[in-house]
Amino acid sequence: MDGIHVALMLALTFSTGALDPAGYLGLDRVFTGNMTGNVGDPWHGLAGADNLPILGPIVAPIAFVAGAALAGRLSRHGRAGWSGTTIVLLSTVVLLLLH
Repeated sequence: MDGIHVALMLALTFSTGALDPAGYLGLDRVFTGNMTGNVGDPWHGLAGADNLPILGPIVAPIAFVAGAALAGRLSRHGRAGWSGTTIVLLSTVVLLLLH
């Protein structure tokens, strides 16, 4: 039975690892690697595994997508590269993280 668990965990690790570069390339170079753990954690928490948190891992991907969509919309019409909009967006994120 342990061999099956190891094989399944390796398959899960490989599949989530393979999705990271696909997400990076397919989502206009938005790195999604930090979100892959948040996809599985709520399910483990709901199953009662080691008292894992449930709410945080559910909110994190939703906030990630909302933030990426908002930043994309706000910077869509600006010039390419580093701009005043980029500074405002990054400063807002820093302030939110420090709060």
